[in-house]
Amino acid sequence: MFNKSQQSPTAAKSEASTRPDAAGTFNTIIQGTSIEGNIISKGNIRFDGRLKGTIQCEGKVVVGPDGWVEGNIVCHQADISGKVQGNLQVKDLVTLKNTSDVTGDIVTGKLSIEPGAIFTGRCNMHEQIKPATPTPAATPSAAPKVMSTPVGKPPLVEEK
Repeated sequence: MFNKSQQSPTAAKSEASTRPDAAGTFNTIIQGTSIEGNIISKGNIRFDGRLKGTIQCEGKVVVGPDGWVEGNIVCHQADISGKVQGNLQVKDLVTLKNTSDVTGDIVTGKLSIEPGAIFTGRCNMHEQIKPATPTPAATPSAAPKVMSTPVGKPPLVEEK
């Protein structure tokens, strides 16, 4: 009648909520909470407090309108409504909401920026993020020659 190998509905629900792919479940840092250090998570994170450190997450990172992160974010997906001062490395999609203020570089698969969002930095979009590989140093003879023209002046002309 009672099979010890079966899990109770509560235990099954608890196990499902800890998986990174569990829809709608987030580790939540509420407004008024300050953390100094790094956060590493296999699940999703919603951040409405203040963090001085990095977030490394296998799931989705949400920085709420009152959230403030001073550090880098590495994750699968990011939804930013608050302030981020640091670089973002996001495998899939970064969404900058109209209340967001991001200062830093973004490397991502896809980027969505709503009107009103503030973004100061560079963005590189790739289908799949690969670890950075060092590039060989360019030799001076192989470097392209560049001529510049001051604004408002005619182009330089070589006389023969």
